[in-house]
Amino acid sequence: MAANDKKISSLTEWVYSNIADAANIVVAHAGANYRIMMSTIRQYVLGNREIGGAGSRDIVTTTDEQILANKRLDSPSFNDDVLLNSNVTATQMNHLSGLGQNVQNALNSIGGDILTIENRIDDLDLAVNALQADKIYSVGMGAGATSITIHASSISEYKINPDSLSISVYEQTGSLSRKLLNLSSINISISNDILSSITIGDVEPGTAYQIVIRYRLVEE
Repeated sequence: MAANDKKISSLTEWVYSNIADAANIVVAHAGANYRIMMSTIRQYVLGNREIGGAGSRDIVTTTDEQILANKRLDSPSFNDDVLLNSNVTATQMNHLSGLGQNVQNALNSIGGDILTIENRIDDLDLAVNALQADKIYSVGMGAGATSITIHASSISEYKINPDSLSISVYEQTGSLSRKLLNLSSINISISNDILSSITIGDVEPGTAYQIVIRYRLVEE
């Protein structure tokens, strides 16, 4: 042995964290000796790929920023410990293509638009209901009855403007004939500026009447 030769067991161990890429080792092959740098050995072991590199064949790590292509991920999770449902397919995920805003914000916006539309429909209903409407009653008077009372709630579910009333009373003189009466005893009851009831007096017991009430609703 040469003066500087030593047994391998007596050499100082060179741990991974201290190995330099420029360090060399000597190998014998086919009767010849070769010098190989540590960086070349690493390149050989890794198949000419980088750990955490950006190349298409490089090795993926847990923290390096890398782009994965042509990879299949089974039961992955995104930013939490909840696994993606295994029934979710790539076709379903592709439905997100072209999405340019927060889905919840978009749904909230749609909900707000729907509420606005509903409010406008309600306003339109009130406006339509405020138009003139007719209510027709056919009443047969019983024995001893001398008046007819009609409550506002039986005319409309909305508030009726008492100043808009037009009341016509007809006596049914036959199956195909009616007589318009000129009655002076018609009382209108009002509560809080809205119609409460209408009472028609001077009617005859045992007589059939038809009453036509034209009215407008209170605009609110």
